[in-house]
Amino acid sequence: MNFKIIFFDIDGTLTPNGRTALPSIKVREAIRKASKKVYTSVATGRSLLQAKEMLGNTVINGYSTYASGAQIINPVTEEIISEKLLSTTQLNETLSIYKKYGRKLMVYDNGVPKEMGPDIQRPLSAWTPGVSPDEVREILKELNKIKGINIHTTISWEYGKNDIHISNEKADKYLAITEILKILDIKKEEAMAVGDGPNDLGLFKACGFKVAMGDGTKELIDEADYVTSDLAHDGVAKALDKFI
Repeated sequence: MNFKIIFFDIDGTLTPNGRTALPSIKVREAIRKASKKVYTSVATGRSLLQAKEMLGNTVINGYSTYASGAQIINPVTEEIISEKLLSTTQLNETLSIYKKYGRKLMVYDNGVPKEMGPDIQRPLSAWTPGVSPDEVREILKELNKIKGINIHTTISWEYGKNDIHISNEKADKYLAITEILKILDIKKEEAMAVGDGPNDLGLFKACGFKVAMGDGTKELIDEADYVTSDLAHDGVAKALDKFI
C-alpha cells in the first residue's frame, strides 16, 4: 500500500480521554518514524492550541483539521488555510435550548475555549459536556431544528456520558479532509484514517484505508478495513508498524 498521508483522531486514538493525557512513548516514536515517509496529520474536535498541549512533541507535519472540521491549519507554520464559523444566531438559538436543561454553552473562540457571551468573536464550534444518554436524545431533538449546523456527540470525560458538539454545516471531518487531499493533490486511496468513535465516520468516509482502534465503537469497527489493538496496547503504533 502506497500511503502519502495519515489522519489521526486524538481523543481515544492517540491519547486517553482526559485533560492531562499524552500519547505513549511508543506511539510518539511510531509517528516520528512514519513522518519521515508520509504526512502525519490530525482530524480532531480540539482546537490547535489544545491539540498542541495534548500531543506534546508528537510529530504532526501535514495539513490538519481542528474544531470538528471548522479549520484547516498547517501545524508547522500555524497558517490558517480555511475556516467555517458559526453565526451569532446559531449560537443564541443553541444557548436558549441549553438553558432549558440548566446547561452552559462552551465555544471555541478563535481556538480558545470560552463560555458563550457577548465577547465571542470567531466561533469555530461549540459544545456542552457530560450529558446523560436520555438528556442527549432530548437535546438533539431540539438542536435538529436549528438551520445550518452539524451536530455530533463524543464520549465524555465523565464516565457513561457524552459531549454534544455543533459546528457550521460545512465544517466536518469529511469535508475538511477532502479539501486537504485536494490541496495536496493526494488521492483518496493514498490516505489512511485512524479513529475510535462515531465522530470519526466522516474521517473514514474521506480516506481510502480505515483503521479502527480495538476498543472503538461497533459502528466504526464495522466500517474499518483493519482493526488494530486498543489504546492501552498502543494500537496506533501497531498499525503504523504494519502499514507504513
